[in-house]
Amino acid sequence: MRQAAVGAIAEKDTDVTLAITGAKGFVGRALVARLRSDGVDVRPTDLDTLDVRHAVPAEAFAGCEVVVHLAALTGVAPSMRRPDDYRRTNVDGTAHVVEAAVAAGVQRLVFASSSSVYGECPTAAAEDRDLAPLSPYGQSKVEAEAVVQAASGFERVVVRPFTVYGPGQRADMLIARLLAGDDVRLFPFVRDFTFIDEVVDGLVAAASGVGTGSIVNLGSGRPVAASELLSALAEVTGRTIDVEWIDGRAGEPRQTWADPTRGRDLLGLGQPIELVEGLRRQVACG
Repeated sequence: MRQAAVGAIAEKDTDVTLAITGAKGFVGRALVARLRSDGVDVRPTDLDTLDVRHAVPAEAFAGCEVVVHLAALTGVAPSMRRPDDYRRTNVDGTAHVVEAAVAAGVQRLVFASSSSVYGECPTAAAEDRDLAPLSPYGQSKVEAEAVVQAASGFERVVVRPFTVYGPGQRADMLIARLLAGDDVRLFPFVRDFTFIDEVVDGLVAAASGVGTGSIVNLGSGRPVAASELLSALAEVTGRTIDVEWIDGRAGEPRQTWADPTRGRDLLGLGQPIELVEGLRRQVACG
């Protein structure tokens, strides 16, 4: 899938320029590296060069055929304390990016939403499931999706990544904290751990012209309980991963995992790598 997706960008226009907001984030860095390694002209922006909380000038995207909008405040817990900040960045910021994209004549916008829009998922979440976010973060992504869908003047794809992990993960993210031996409090959750390369595959495919007008999950379709994650980490590291167990956490669903059918059908995503193998790659990269 990777070669097909990148090839589609190259075949469309060898001079295509692709702008990425939030390019210094976990997913953004991986996406920039992938596209540049395949010869795509990438224009990365981040908070130090483009603050989406304020009006974004059309010049930021001038000459770009595609914008991948990743810039956002992430995380459920901090959103419970700072809901206004999340709305300003994630909703108003998306509106500013959309306005600039339209003014610049961008042909296609790929928006990174979140699995948090679904809320509690006792079964695999398909894209047509009713949205029921449990946190200000999830709600901000619901509203940002609506901003993107209401705009006119460009093609669009909305992707909903699930729990992304892999090399380059931020130090404050769960698996990185567990590997670092931090004190971690866990509740008995079920999550869809999705390897970073697979999320990048989906973004590249969407940016290349696949899945126009669609909302697509980027997930493995593999439900993993918290206890299973700890067992996999123990297998990879050769040591017991100790945590403090709690009953739950405000704003966090107990279960959330993807129905990956649409991603495989529309974006050409393949079968996910096994969790243990993905963790091995993360550990190997330090």
